[in-house]
Amino acid sequence: MPLGKSIRALREARGWSNAELARRAKIDQPTMQRIEASGSLRTTVQNVAKIAKALDVSIDTLMNQALVDPIVDRLQDHERRIEALERLFRKRA
Repeated sequence: MPLGKSIRALREARGWSNAELARRAKIDQPTMQRIEASGSLRTTVQNVAKIAKALDVSIDTLMNQALVDPIVDRLQDHERRIEALERLFRKRA
């Protein structure tokens, strides 16, 4: 999951708007919108730290979720493909 999506998920879990998180993190709202909309890790470490503090999570939590989730997603996709192939071969046997 990209950093922006991780931030959005944590924000929405708290019932906050984008503007509320921007206010709590002391980041201007257009910047917060850009961070959430971005599919990459393109923001400053300072902004990540402010957001993590506002969300009451560690920087590691934000970064690990942003970096590890895509790997987990790919592994799950791989497992689904293997299961589909196994079903196909069982039908043919």
